[in-house]
Amino acid sequence: MSDITTDGTGQTLDVSAKKMVTVDRPVTIITTSGDYSGDINLNLSSVEINRTSDLFTKSDIAFLPLYNATVKGKTDREIIVNSRDIAVVIPKDPLPPHAPELRKDAAVTVKLKYDLGQLVGKVNLWGDVQQSDRVSDLLNFPGKKWLVLYDLIYKGRNLPVAIINIEFISMVED
Repeated sequence: MSDITTDGTGQTLDVSAKKMVTVDRPVTIITTSGDYSGDINLNLSSVEINRTSDLFTKSDIAFLPLYNATVKGKTDREIIVNSRDIAVVIPKDPLPPHAPELRKDAAVTVKLKYDLGQLVGKVNLWGDVQQSDRVSDLLNFPGKKWLVLYDLIYKGRNLPVAIINIEFISMVED
């Protein structure tokens, strides 16, 4: 049975329907207007997801709320970022153990538009939707909006994973 209460106008509200457990994940988001660090809620998606990369590759989020964000030196801010302006998402999720039977890695260098830098790492050609033999096939898959890189270097930092908005890619070398 759900919790029932009334609001200030006397209307009956189903309180349990309003409650939602949050699954927060810390991220750094690289945009054309700056870099932001904070938390995102994985339960924002309408489909069940377990990783930050799934939020971008398996759902269609137009605006991404970022909580506990650091913006222009100010902490504990709440902002909403247009997903079209996100070039790279660097999650701090724990990585699943390496499973070579599920991956076919290809080394790539991804150069970003707008002088946002380049990432050097690996892509999984077996991808999230279908197996590919070439990086170009992976990038050209219909509807693909995000590319996940593993074991990469970005701006001199070694990172386990980064999620790249395909619209921000100017060139990929493989």
